Amino acid sequence: ESRLVAALMAVELDQEKQNVLAYDWKKSFPFLHIPKVETLPHNIVSTAICVAGGAEIARAETGSVYELPTAIREKDQHSAEDLGFHELEDQGLHKEVGTSAKIHESPGTMEPLERPTPPTPPILSGNDPNIELESNVIPVPIEKKPFSIPFSISLPKFPHIFKNLAKSFSGIFAGRTLNEKFSSQVSGAKQLRITVAIILLILVIAMGAGTFFLWSTARANVEITIKTAPISQDIQLTLDPTAQQSNPTAGILKVEKVDKEVTGELEDNTTGTNIVGDRAKGKVTIYNATTGSKKLPAGTVLTAGNLKFTLDSEVVVASSSGTAESTQAGTADVLVTASNIGTESNIGAKTKFMVANFDQGSYVAINNDAFSGGSSREIQAVSKDDYTKLENLLTKQLQQQAIAALNTDQQQGVRIIPVGTVTVKSKTYSAKIGDEATTLKLTMTMTATALQYKTSDLVSVATTMLQSSMTDGAILREEKTQIDPGEVQQTPTTGIQLKATLSSEIIPSVDKQKLAQLIVGKTIPQALSILKEQKEVGDVVVTVSPHLAQIIFTAIPKDMNRITIQTKVGSQ
Repeated sequence: ESRLVAALMAVELDQEKQNVLAYDWKKSFPFLHIPKVETLPHNIVSTAICVAGGAEIARAETGSVYELPTAIREKDQHSAEDLGFHELEDQGLHKEVGTSAKIHESPGTMEPLERPTPPTPPILSGNDPNIELESNVIPVPIEKKPFSIPFSISLPKFPHIFKNLAKSFSGIFAGRTLNEKFSSQVSGAKQLRITVAIILLILVIAMGAGTFFLWSTARANVEITIKTAPISQDIQLTLDPTAQQSNPTAGILKVEKVDKEVTGELEDNTTGTNIVGDRAKGKVTIYNATTGSKKLPAGTVLTAGNLKFTLDSEVVVASSSGTAESTQAGTADVLVTASNIGTESNIGAKTKFMVANFDQGSYVAINNDAFSGGSSREIQAVSKDDYTKLENLLTKQLQQQAIAALNTDQQQGVRIIPVGTVTVKSKTYSAKIGDEATTLKLTMTMTATALQYKTSDLVSVATTMLQSSMTDGAILREEKTQIDPGEVQQTPTTGIQLKATLSSEIIPSVDKQKLAQLIVGKTIPQALSILKEQKEVGDVVVTVSPHLAQIIFTAIPKDMNRITIQTKVGSQ
């Protein structure tokens, strides 16, 4: 009867197996492989109980756990775990076995258990229905324990994400050992889930390690542009070319003389006027009433009223001749030219002229014909003022040109004071004074002498003079410290005295340690706000390296040794 029941059960199981295999699994589930379906023999449960019971009795007697022989285990294709059973754990089950395995009782006494010889377990196979189990072996099913991860993942941020991740890990490994999960018996979908979970775990660990590394190695670099304050003051300095060094206390600045030769030209309109024209000409006859001849040189002046004429050439006038009752004066003809231009010299005929300073009773000149050719007109001409104006303008231009050339040629850290002298080497005008001309050009070569000083010497002098206007620790900005020259006086006793305006910029002192203490551990916006509130701080740039640390934390490190503060003066 039992055999008949077993046969019927085997038929039913085989029918169910065919139904399961006939189902279209790929259509409904994303399996990588078709599920493997096997039926277990009807006596597999009793066999497992017998094996487990015998193993427990053996451990109770010998103190060791009975294991299947290696050859049998390797030959068997299914472990007890695959069949849903485990070897007996030490949970006190051997106490509940009782007298089921060769336990002999006698009235009032119990004989000690005999050490049983461990039975040779049969090869468990779901495909062999002819396996017969020994009747004295009681199989004990072992309760399955769900696998759980021996650690928990919990972060304050995104708790639902990591909760679901931990739940996925538990679901992946539930009911199976880690060794089995990675065996070839695990399905492809299961392997994919395991791989994804491991990758996520590695990413979480890597992110945590990377975050810690960034936080512990991040450095903050703070670049501060210092505010400068302009300052100026009227001073009086002694410029000493012979001094060995500057004396700030006495207000003596060491200077050096430098020369620069330059050449230039300048042209301007004339402003003068002049009368030009032609002189009148004519012929006169000179009479000599004396008894001796008279030689008159060229240029001898003949005067007729306010008009003057000169002899064009030398002439000799013979002496007079005749008796007392009738005397004949000696005569000589000569050409004359008016001394001045103008039409007024065109005198008429028979005009009497006085010869030089002689008495007219002795010498006299008369023109037989009228003079002609005299004319006049007003023209634009060169005046003396034109000379002076042009020379002054060109001198200033050449002096500025010389100073500019000296500034170009000077070395760094040296400045020029244009208070020297100017020496004109040569000058040439395009026209003379009184010449008719609408423009006048001047070409001139000159040597300009200036004084130069070192800015470092001036800074020391200026710092002493401006000390009362500066705070402790402040310094003057050297490249902005300069003299605006004013009045220069030079005397043999005091030397060159310069009244000038001293101008510069004050650079305040910055306590970098104090600033670092103010911003340590603060966020970057907070650090910027704190630093910009300091009166000596202008612009601020805060960077954190590596750049990824600045994006993630947006904060200054809490270690002051990892904060670097650099200062600079803005370009103005």
